[in-house]
Amino acid sequence: YWNLAEHRSRVSQPAILVNHDAWFQTAGDISAHASSLRSRLLWRLEAETVRRHESTAQGRFDWRLFLSEEDRCSLRRTGHLPDRDITLPVPFVFEPAEEVGRREEPVPPKVVFVGGLSAPFNVDAARFFAREIWPRVHGQLPDATFAIVGDHPPPEVLELSSIDGVTVTGYVPDLRGYLRQFAIAVSPCRIGTGIKVKVAEAMAAGLPVVGTTIGLSGYAGADCLVKRDEPAPFADAVVALLRDEERRSELAQACLRHYRSELWFDTVAPKVIALYERMASMPVRRAPGATV
Repeated sequence: YWNLAEHRSRVSQPAILVNHDAWFQTAGDISAHASSLRSRLLWRLEAETVRRHESTAQGRFDWRLFLSEEDRCSLRRTGHLPDRDITLPVPFVFEPAEEVGRREEPVPPKVVFVGGLSAPFNVDAARFFAREIWPRVHGQLPDATFAIVGDHPPPEVLELSSIDGVTVTGYVPDLRGYLRQFAIAVSPCRIGTGIKVKVAEAMAAGLPVVGTTIGLSGYAGADCLVKRDEPAPFADAVVALLRDEERRSELAQACLRHYRSELWFDTVAPKVIALYERMASMPVRRAPGATV
């Protein structure tokens, strides 16, 4: 969109920018977790360069839509029109499960992580949980298991199956049915912005979710999610939910209700259509100094 911003003056209609993420923030996260000094410096330079480009380009659009409130705050800049920066309701197409409650048979203490494993941020999340959090969980609950689900797992993910209780399943064709056999989903991401699809998938399946601040970005209004950033508190939260079926059931029901009312396509699509109709009907009004 940086290139498109250069040609903004050629268009007389309102120009709307949908921000899928805040890449400068992602680059900064990668820098923070890079394995070498050289890599950290290069990613830090990337983050600063991209931040300047992103900030300049933002001001050349009449409306700026964001997938998460976190991204909206990150990409706001002086001169933006506050009423033209909007967090977009994101409609997900995952069919919600039937109402969930306490299951007739005890649910095994099974934890799941879902994500495309060709993406570096998902690889980092899987490794972070398996190596730094899971041993703390497994030490307290030796019969607990952890499944890493996603297509194209690289060698550094496949090798995690050597850790006690960890399984790398690869691609699962019927993810909705597969998720129902688990007690908890996790989103331990340390890198990335935007909105995490894995969280919506879990909520639609009626699973409670424990995640990091980054792993739960885009779901600020979902009180049912459990947020922990450090390994020990994260592990304690997982163990507590695995042991407390009643609390787990309460969170699962709350997650499913939130998904139905705030995230499901059938509920959200009319809101998105109304938003675009409102934007298209309003006159072009760029921020001060936002010229090409």
